[in-house]
Amino acid sequence: MALSNSAKLLRAYMAATGEYEAKVISAALDIPIRTVQRLKLECATDGVCSEQRTNAKSATDGAATSAKHATGGVSTPAQAPQAAPRARVEDNNITTNLETTVSNHMIDLTVLSKRLLEAGGKALASPASRPNLLMVSAPLGWLNDGADLELDVLPAIRATAARATPGSITTWNYFAKPVAQAKTQRTASLPVAEPVRAPWAPPRQMTVSEMNAMLEAMGVSQ
Repeated sequence: MALSNSAKLLRAYMAATGEYEAKVISAALDIPIRTVQRLKLECATDGVCSEQRTNAKSATDGAATSAKHATGGVSTPAQAPQAAPRARVEDNNITTNLETTVSNHMIDLTVLSKRLLEAGGKALASPASRPNLLMVSAPLGWLNDGADLELDVLPAIRATAARATPGSITTWNYFAKPVAQAKTQRTASLPVAEPVRAPWAPPRQMTVSEMNAMLEAMGVSQ
């Protein structure tokens, strides 16, 4: 039996982010942790059944070959061992909202991956030979730790990549330190300057000539 759409989406999400912890996925996607656990079990069961089907076919082929040798070249039908019934986890309570949520996160991750690859440019190895560059678990960790994509991550990647040999960078962890430094510099609190106050001085008394000049200007006769 084929995987449900929700399980397929969750499997794609885990492959893209490198995150497999149910609690973390539940918080990131805002879905119940038991739902995540059921979908993960469905994915795991699908993998086990695929392996069982492969093993069953190998056993059938081997039995047929052995029977052929034992009967002098006349093949004898062999009974294939029955694979254990698949314990598929039904997800009747999984709604279109869940699939939409996972799909939206996948779209966001696709955009993030594209921007990271553009920032790394020619300094990055080919994702065809280094598929881990298509996984954004490390950059997501930076963002979760408070780094800003526009102010910290992308500028740090561009600056570091500009100094690197083309095709030499094979992992996003190469940029971890520059990104951390950019975040620290941006978030470092600036020293608060104390207001400058002029020293207090008592008011100066007016001289007699200054007093007469002021009275004369006011038209006051002495």
